This record gives sequence, C-alpha cells and structure tokens, in this order.
Amino acid sequence: LSQNSFNQGYYERFFIEEKKLGRGFRGSVYLCKHILDNVHLGEYAIKKVAVGDNHSWLVRMLREVHLLEKLHHPNIVDYKHAWLEYHQLTNFGPQVPCLFILMECANGGNLEEYIKEQSSTQHDSEEVNLSAKERLLRTRRMRQAHEQSTTNPNNVPKKRYLELPEIWSLFIDICEGLAHLHRHGIVHRDLKPSNLLLQYDEEENSIVLISDFGECEILDQLSERDRTGATGTLEFMAPELLTVDENGKYYKDYSQKSDMWSLGMVLYYLCYSRLPYYQVDDVDLLKQEILHFKRLVTHEILFIVYPSLF
Repeated sequence: LSQNSFNQGYYERFFIEEKKLGRGFRGSVYLCKHILDNVHLGEYAIKKVAVGDNHSWLVRMLREVHLLEKLHHPNIVDYKHAWLEYHQLTNFGPQVPCLFILMECANGGNLEEYIKEQSSTQHDSEEVNLSAKERLLRTRRMRQAHEQSTTNPNNVPKKRYLELPEIWSLFIDICEGLAHLHRHGIVHRDLKPSNLLLQYDEEENSIVLISDFGECEILDQLSERDRTGATGTLEFMAPELLTVDENGKYYKDYSQKSDMWSLGMVLYYLCYSRLPYYQVDDVDLLKQEILHFKRLVTHEILFIVYPSLF
C-alpha cells in the first residue's frame, strides 16, 4: 500500500470512541463522537477493517464504500467518508493498516435487539447478558418447551409480540430499502435483523435502515465467477443456496430471489420473535432443516406482496 494513501492520526484527532456496537466477519463497528476543536459535531458509526499490506484486498474492502456512495435512500444507512491509517485493533496486537468507514449512526440499535426487548418474558429478559454456552442451553430449553406445548400449552410462558401495524411499518421500510438495492442490481446476501438498524426522530417515530454491505455483490459480477462457498448467515439463507451436486459444487448462486427468502425470514421473525428452526446448536442438522423446510407456494397470495418488490 502506498504511504501517501494513509491519513495517520485522523481517528484519534477527530473522534472519541464511545463503545463497540457490533462485530462482523470483516470488521467491528464503533459508536464515536465527532469532535473538531472541542466542538461536538455529532455521533457516527465507524467500521474498522484490517486490510494489511495487500492492495487487492483493500480494493475488495472498498467495494462496500463504492456501493454506499451511490445508494442514497431513506432506508439505507448513509455513507460519509473513508480513510486509511495504521491502528491497533487489540490491546496486545501490533498496529496494522486499517480501513475506516464513517457512516450514519442509528440511535435505536438493531431490529434483533429491539424485538428481543419487546417480546421478552421474565424467563428471557436477561438473554443479552448470557454467555454463548448459556444461550445454547436456553435454546435447547426453548425447543423442549415448544415440543411440550403441543401436549400441555398452559405450562409455556406467554411472550409478547409486536402489534400488526408496527410489523407492517417496519416491514415496509425494509421492503423499500431492499427494492432500492435491487433496482441498482445489487444483492445484499446477508439480510437479517441484526443488519437492520432503527433510527428515531424527535417525535419517536422509527425508520429502518439496511446496513452492513460487506457481503453485497452486483448481479453482473456474480455471473462472472463460480461460487466457492456459503456467504451470509445460515439461518436466513435460502434452501437452494445449500444444495450441492455430487462434486460438491453449488447448484445455485445468490440472486435477488435469495434476498427475498431472507426477507421472508425477517418477516417471520417480526411476527413470532424467532425463526421457524430448532436445530440452531448443530450446523449440519440446521442445514437439513432448512433444506426440508415446508413452505407455501401459491400464486393466490401474490396480491399481498409489497408492490415495489416486483
């Protein structure tokens, strides 16, 4: 990487890091205050991505920046700026070349957190503080409770669900943002509640912003190369993306249709505060459950699909 490409010290001079908002496959996102000469300019989300000294890897990471630059839409997180500098990502690690992506910060967290908070019972209200092992045990108990509910439903704690008007309001926002992506020939490939952010205005009205475009692809580029692996989050992947031939080659590639399947899973999550799968603690069993998932296929329900998605 050319040393002229670095803006060393920019992050430390103009930003105060508040907390980590989340972590993905390629980098972590932080809540930061933007400061100029001790004047507070606002709060932003900054994504830090380690790029090393490989220029081709940097070009690949900058794909997210290029996509965000042309995707201005009320339901898509707004891109602000990007730069390079050496940065220490861990307490004991060395400084490495990092790409910083400055983005709009949603003040309401993500949709997954919101639904868990709104639908929590006394049994699961503390779930956000559980360890991975404790969450695994709780998931198993939830599956057992579901099985018991068929014989003795009175013993199962009742959850609170989102009201239908709120479900439609949130879902329409997601549809509008996804339709904008598809109109530009872009496939998100990782649509899920944790990548859907909530922004509240002064009157406490919420709007959903689609975020995390690290896995996005342009349709024309997808058709130019063979698919070598699974991208995205397994629970939200369409069944056809998991099907391979006798040589282990995937039959189908990502498309707008695979985004639509993920959209359907998001709608299910909005309605029931969970997904329709139970084998979440075993990847192989979960894949089989997704592949054999029973779904309704009928042209009679097309009239209820949001028009902008056609």
